[in-house]
Amino acid sequence: MNFQTAGVLAATAFVAGLAAPISATASGAVVIAPDRSVVFWSVNQPSVGIAVENALGSCRAQFGPGCTVFKTFDSGCLAVARPPSHMHWGVAIRDNPHDARFEAIGTCAKFAPNCHTQIVNCE
Repeated sequence: MNFQTAGVLAATAFVAGLAAPISATASGAVVIAPDRSVVFWSVNQPSVGIAVENALGSCRAQFGPGCTVFKTFDSGCLAVARPPSHMHWGVAIRDNPHDARFEAIGTCAKFAPNCHTQIVNCE
């Protein structure tokens, strides 16, 4: 089984790792694979519905039915973190990129060492 975190980026603006976030008035969604091994996200969309459709579509293309919406948002900063083993992940949506990054890494670190940020994106 491949425990890899995948990101679905349906927008032109993507911020990864420690890069500066991009501010926009847009929506996003985070979707989890049925076995919880992969996280898909869609950001900078015109509505939550479209963000959910994009992330779910990508998840279902890889895993079929059973993908679930984990979080949606209209504003704030999304952070996704994972360890080098790719076996766990952490997701957070907060008011600023620092808090989102800190919580995503903290959530991931409860289950695995050496977690690092995969994306930080502010809507």
